[in-house]
Amino acid sequence: MRIFDEENNKVLSKVTLLLKENEARELLDDLISLLENMNEHVHINDLLYEHEITVAVYDENDFEEFNERIKQVIKLDN
Repeated sequence: MRIFDEENNKVLSKVTLLLKENEARELLDDLISLLENMNEHVHINDLLYEHEITVAVYDENDFEEFNERIKQVIKLDN
């Protein structure tokens, strides 16, 4: 697992998500879609698109589709 704060270009070790019911359902649906279809990533937004969670599934041996910064995060966790 890697947690990356894109706005601050920083890797985090912990994060707390506070979701409304509809946001939690969207996250669940998107996670199921990620696993069933191995999509590259999904975005979960609040109703006003002021907050966003990006979730991706990656293979430690094959993650070339990601940008260079994300590759570094996956490889080095920093």
